[in-house]
Amino acid sequence: MCRRHDVLIIADEVICGFGRTGKLFGCETFGIVPDAMVLSKQLSSSYQPIAAVLINDALYQGIADQSQALGVLGTGLTGSGHPVAAAVALENVRIIEADRLVAHAARMGALLHEGLAALYAHPLVGNVRGCGLIAGVELVTNPVSKAPFESVGRLGKFFTAQAQANGLIVRGIGDTVALCPPLIINEAEIAMLLERFTLTLEQTRAWAGVAG
Repeated sequence: MCRRHDVLIIADEVICGFGRTGKLFGCETFGIVPDAMVLSKQLSSSYQPIAAVLINDALYQGIADQSQALGVLGTGLTGSGHPVAAAVALENVRIIEADRLVAHAARMGALLHEGLAALYAHPLVGNVRGCGLIAGVELVTNPVSKAPFESVGRLGKFFTAQAQANGLIVRGIGDTVALCPPLIINEAEIAMLLERFTLTLEQTRAWAGVAG
């Protein structure tokens, strides 16, 4: 539809890029061919602040033609081409390729989602979504009606704090618990993650007073 109406497609790959979804880029996972891609965090695994914008030839030609008319490059980014950040990003990408972390993320992601899918039997779990090594588990007080807790966000806030007490760092987005483990996670650590997540679910169920 975007192509039909000449609408540019910009893929935000700040989090999804470089293996997170089990493919090199999220747009590859979902079969999208963007006109531009925005990269940041995973470009350097956040060891150095760096960002990049990739564009297709059609966009490039427009910038190049206008730059030729003005006599100066018609675009730029603050901190572009910083040598230290660029060196770190290049080494980071080299490691991702050398250690085959994209394929590894796909395998570990399959284990993660297989384990999380089993949690549908739990009375607090209303939805499990995601792909690769990124997932969201939506907490509800009724898995049939998807009714939230008495105040949206309270359940997620309790779960997040309890998970940390159990040695598991997650992110609460309202009452959805986000999981984004490192690309180097292994099978034993996936099992540990699922064990601690399940324990935290039970503790949260008891705190919320939801019948088992």
